[in-house]
Amino acid sequence: MRHFLIVFMIPILSGQLFSLEAHSEHTTLYLVRHGQTDWNVQGKLQGHADIPLNNTGRAAAAGLSERIREIDFDVCFSSDLQRAIETARILSATRPLIIQSVPALRGRNYGFWEARLFSEFLEYEKGGQLFLNIESDAEIQKRIFPLLNEIVSNYPGATVLIVTHGSVIRNLLAHLLDIDSPSTLSIQMNIMATLQLVASNGQYSVREMMDIQIHTDGKFDVYKF
Repeated sequence: MRHFLIVFMIPILSGQLFSLEAHSEHTTLYLVRHGQTDWNVQGKLQGHADIPLNNTGRAAAAGLSERIREIDFDVCFSSDLQRAIETARILSATRPLIIQSVPALRGRNYGFWEARLFSEFLEYEKGGQLFLNIESDAEIQKRIFPLLNEIVSNYPGATVLIVTHGSVIRNLLAHLLDIDSPSTLSIQMNIMATLQLVASNGQYSVREMMDIQIHTDGKFDVYKF
């Protein structure tokens, strides 16, 4: 199995939202998208709807658990939605970890559109219609970055497992790699996609990505373990 190592050094922006205390120790963050649900298969928007994993999702989580078995995690965080928590339980089943559930790790709140088809959402978006009561990218970043900064400050030098949702990982990548839009058209990822970040000396670096495609200059760059 081939490994691709990519390293982007990104200074943390000044200001309250993105400020990060500098530590000499490296804190490594593994952000994992939750396993498959029936709504994923049906093409429905989940958002904050609390949908469980299906058997395929559980099997995929078990497969990733085997692949990362050599990583010695010190602490585990998860979105408080059951599809993320169950994924975290499977990933940490052989480790003495207590899963800390955090609502701030939830994916985008789609409001009215939750439980509706993603294809319908895209058609509505292409029509130039305004979306009401849907969480914006800026709102997602406003809750995610302070949480990550708090984790890094509280666990300097630790290796951290974080189970979250696709929109969270997209927004992190869009900000850190200076991508104009974190939409599913510019950043695509499979179920159980994984992003490895390293925080050190007031900077985040993107170290590895698994099953994530980034659309640049009319083509997709594919990064996998």
